[in-house]
Amino acid sequence: MFSIRFKLVVALMALMLVPLIGAQSWVTWRLHRSHVEVELAAVERDLQRLLVAIDTELKHHEKLVNDWANWTEFAEYVQNPHTPFADSNLHQDAIAAAGFSWLVVLDGQRRPLHTVSQNGIDPSAVLASRYGARLLQPPAPGERSCGLGHWNGTWMALCSQGIRDSSGQGPVHGLLVVGEPLRADFNEHLFKLTGLRFNLSADPAPDLPDSLTGDLITSALGQARPRLQSTPDLVQAWWPVRDLASQTVGHLRLDWPRQAFQQASDDLASLQWQLFGVFLLITAGLLVMLDRVVVRRLVRFSQELRTIHRDEAWHANLTVDGRDEITQLAHDTNNLLGLIQSQLEHLELQAESDALTGLPNRRSFDNTLHRALATFKRHHRPLCLVVLDVDHFKLYNDHYGHAQGDEALKALGRCLLAQARRPGDLPARIGGEEFAVVLEDTPLQGAQHWMAAVQQRLASLAITHEVSPVAPDLTLSAGIVAATPDDTAESLYRRADKALYHAKTTGRNRIVLAEDLPADRATD
Repeated sequence: MFSIRFKLVVALMALMLVPLIGAQSWVTWRLHRSHVEVELAAVERDLQRLLVAIDTELKHHEKLVNDWANWTEFAEYVQNPHTPFADSNLHQDAIAAAGFSWLVVLDGQRRPLHTVSQNGIDPSAVLASRYGARLLQPPAPGERSCGLGHWNGTWMALCSQGIRDSSGQGPVHGLLVVGEPLRADFNEHLFKLTGLRFNLSADPAPDLPDSLTGDLITSALGQARPRLQSTPDLVQAWWPVRDLASQTVGHLRLDWPRQAFQQASDDLASLQWQLFGVFLLITAGLLVMLDRVVVRRLVRFSQELRTIHRDEAWHANLTVDGRDEITQLAHDTNNLLGLIQSQLEHLELQAESDALTGLPNRRSFDNTLHRALATFKRHHRPLCLVVLDVDHFKLYNDHYGHAQGDEALKALGRCLLAQARRPGDLPARIGGEEFAVVLEDTPLQGAQHWMAAVQQRLASLAITHEVSPVAPDLTLSAGIVAATPDDTAESLYRRADKALYHAKTTGRNRIVLAEDLPADRATD
């Protein structure tokens, strides 16, 4: 097997009759300038990507603090402090498990109720610093609750969140303030995630008289124009770092290696002035050879690939003859097309399924409901929609934990699947603890029997729910509606949801038919 490189070398040796003429110096200058422009644009993109990565790290802290702050028992403790809750939940082992370095709980008048600290950090000193005014106020809606801070030579994530009940709604009963020094390997950790080398420093940014000013970059960490400077080996970008109080406390420096520029410089240095003359002499021979050996086959390769892309026929194969690199490329492309086909099938399945219960998800439910409603209007066969909700599931989650709550939802999903014995029965998970079932070719009474059977299946599992005011075991409420010719998917769902709401407001653990509601309740 003769490679393309071998064939080109033989042709060049046969045609190389005169010294090579190198490229002109203006080519070097032009390429150098182009590389610099491309590199500076790439550095700004990577700097913005790095800022997003740092902000993502802060969001991890923010989510954890929000989970702690939105806790009904915590809110009750703030209003009525008692030792058992603090002893059980607010101790060094608890904050160490959560990743906090220190924690302060304040009541509604911002008076300290409880303080936990480790690593020798004094939370009261932090609250008395310039951050105090910011930390002692709960974040406004849409405002970030965590930000960067610098304290005693250490970069920290400082977070302040109002304490509410588990729904995350309602009044603020107190304030939770936590702090956590950034991990010791913070730079290396983000390097593994982004591939970018940077340094986070509390020192003032250096004076850069020869630097350039980049475009304005806006991120969750602030808004500024980076300073850019090129060296033979690096392009460096400096960006001011602002703390939680919006004061500049240091800078972020990104070191971007100029690998492309160095490679281009090395390649250009090896060219000879005679390259242009040789190009003129061998162009005709190369065109003939390349047309026969490479171009025609690549054109065929490209045409087949465009056809596959146009028809989205990822199962098709390219047909390229020969025994060289192009053939191997076609073989590798066929393997890639097969992988694309497999992954598309997998993604389509994932896009239609709920990861926790394995039931169809909201997207699949919406598609099925629109299709079923169109079939109902065309053939006038009965169609019912059931919307159901686990009774007091928030209490269940708070009492038993989210892991046990997930197991309960899986169990309900299995009950729905076991009852869905016909092709027209589609149970789906459309929210946290909310499910819906499309029942085709099923009258209202049949839908009521179908839902009652699901209730019986769930009851037979005897999933204990000792904090439920309805029953000692896990129960559910449901609203059922039969489709009418005037219904849209939205109105049908809205009527079923009103029936569910009526079931929940009249005692739960029951099935309510939308047709049984008073006219003003069914349509308001």
